[in-house]
Amino acid sequence: MEDDVGHVGQALDRLHSDPSVKTWLSRLTPRFTLRALHGSYPNAFENIMGKLVQLGLRAGLQPFDSKTIPFRAWLTDNLHVEIDHPLDHFLRTVVTSFLSYAGYGETRSVKTGILERLGLMDTTAKDMDFSTVYVEPSSDLVNPALYKDGRFCFPWIHDIIGLSKSKSLMEDSETRAKIERVVGMILRPEYQKLRRGYGSMQYAGRTYKIGWSVHLPVYQTHVDDRDMGFLLLAMELMAPFRVARESKWFKQSLKLLDKYRTDTMTYRFPRSWLPEKNSGYWVNGAYMALESNRRRPDVIECESTFRVLKIMQLMSF
Repeated sequence: MEDDVGHVGQALDRLHSDPSVKTWLSRLTPRFTLRALHGSYPNAFENIMGKLVQLGLRAGLQPFDSKTIPFRAWLTDNLHVEIDHPLDHFLRTVVTSFLSYAGYGETRSVKTGILERLGLMDTTAKDMDFSTVYVEPSSDLVNPALYKDGRFCFPWIHDIIGLSKSKSLMEDSETRAKIERVVGMILRPEYQKLRRGYGSMQYAGRTYKIGWSVHLPVYQTHVDDRDMGFLLLAMELMAPFRVARESKWFKQSLKLLDKYRTDTMTYRFPRSWLPEKNSGYWVNGAYMALESNRRRPDVIECESTFRVLKIMQLMSF
């Protein structure tokens, strides 16, 4: 037992001393503007949280817990504040989802936020008539019924991020049925044929782009190398859901990955599939590096293999 504790302690020491972890953790500062929470900047909350979780940080580890306290407090303070603008609801969803992704899903405010979003999305998924999504077939203006009171009822990719790590919700049969129904709606051809980013909404006399729909790579077309970072993340996020695992999209994607299996049963993807960019959205696969030193000849093989093993592990979630 003492040896086990020692090994864990050594592993945590290596984790916290890793240059990438130290760099990304230093960026996690309590700022709550649109630019600070959401954006393509490497110091935006959503990118920092996604990257740190992928590097191995999670709820229960210091100093990560200390760094996330201000964001958990902000969510508690803002969750029930009246929405003045649809952006308020979106930013709460971003913070809620990434806190859930990091393992804070049992925190009351996080769980409340996830359940609120799930309720909205499930109501939409139950009897979805895709012919009513747009005001007119030739328009990109979304039906106002889908964003009543500023709360958008279709799933954002951030919702899937949050739900993918909501273990207690997945273990509850009634709640899981709702989650599977929402994911099932996403996988329907009618959903995948919607405009990317959904389109526009009109609110308080102004028009706004919605964005962040869950359009899956290689759903209907052959893969583009530029999409592969997102495909790997999308498979990881969708793997916990039965309806996703059983889908044609998921099975075809697994076959695609299997083409890059080596004779020694590891995987080696093209380096372009695992980019580490100077800017971009984590949810789009912009920050895929897991190793600080990527000059080693075996790094891409190690990272590729880890990605596949992670997906396979989550398939039994």
